[in-house]
Amino acid sequence: MTSSFPDVPPVVQASMDDPRGRYRLIAKLGSGGMADVFLGVQFGEQNFKRLVVIKKIHARGLNLKNVDAIKMFIDEARTVASLNHPHIVKIFDLNRLRSDIIITMEYIDGETLAFIIKSIAKSGHKLPLPITCRLITQACEALQYAHSATTPEGNALGLIHRDIDTQNLMIDSNGYVKLIDFGVAKTETQTELTAPGMFKGKLSYVAPDIFKFKRVDHRVDLYSLGLVLYSMVTLKKPFPFKGDVTVAEVIERVLKEQLTPPSTLDKSMPKELDAIILKATHKDREQRYQSGEEFGDAISRFADKHEGLANTAEVKRWFHDQFSPRMPRPPWPRAKPATSTNPKSICAPRPWV
Repeated sequence: MTSSFPDVPPVVQASMDDPRGRYRLIAKLGSGGMADVFLGVQFGEQNFKRLVVIKKIHARGLNLKNVDAIKMFIDEARTVASLNHPHIVKIFDLNRLRSDIIITMEYIDGETLAFIIKSIAKSGHKLPLPITCRLITQACEALQYAHSATTPEGNALGLIHRDIDTQNLMIDSNGYVKLIDFGVAKTETQTELTAPGMFKGKLSYVAPDIFKFKRVDHRVDLYSLGLVLYSMVTLKKPFPFKGDVTVAEVIERVLKEQLTPPSTLDKSMPKELDAIILKATHKDREQRYQSGEEFGDAISRFADKHEGLANTAEVKRWFHDQFSPRMPRPPWPRAKPATSTNPKSICAPRPWV
């Protein structure tokens, strides 16, 4: 970590001022627990440019009382930047632009799984099982890679996402799963759980381990992915909560409430899938799948006995048949002059969060 980052001023300007003209904000995509997310363009020499996602820490997070949280945010970003996997979003840059701390990430031309599930449910259709199985196996591959990642010296990183849900899994327009926001939620989980309503839909994917153990491990991610699979096959949230839910109610339901087997809700659903989901979401972490590889193998064996796994071309074709492009394709903006501090939106993409 560079020594300049911890010296954070208590107030951050509303707009991002990049005196070197490397970035131009196009539109705000949404807000998360610690940061605002923007679509932007990164510029370089010889007319180099590419679409990126720029994550900027909230002004309320940049005060002297939260320096430790900011350090952890930066440490996580630097760690995830070392990951290189086709199903994990890439981080390109961690930088400071005047009073702002920003993370520049890969732009994904696709949709969140949350949006996809909601859209499919409204249409009265289902997510095809071969598509579902392919997407889940790719997510399992991402988790297996992340959970077993090591430092250049060969030491285990011990990475845990801790925020696996349908909003943090995206399907890009080429038919690939992308796991986003990796590691950032690790520093936010405990704080957000004490504030009813902040998590909104994310509470539906919290593992019981969070409330049972002082130290959780990678199996919280496998539990949450099991709930994501449940959502994909039922098109319902596994444990829906109202906005005014209390912490006590959350703890009670997460620790004790059991899932309704998907085949009970839909008689056409194979009972073998019930068994996979119930094992992945077992309240006792020793009874779950113990790795992303084990979970993915179970899905692959299930698919082989039924309709098979969709290939990438089939997922891509299905995606384009179901969804229009995330955003129109306007002319790309020119590099922002150094004196400009008020970029204007030129498009209105659907929000990510």
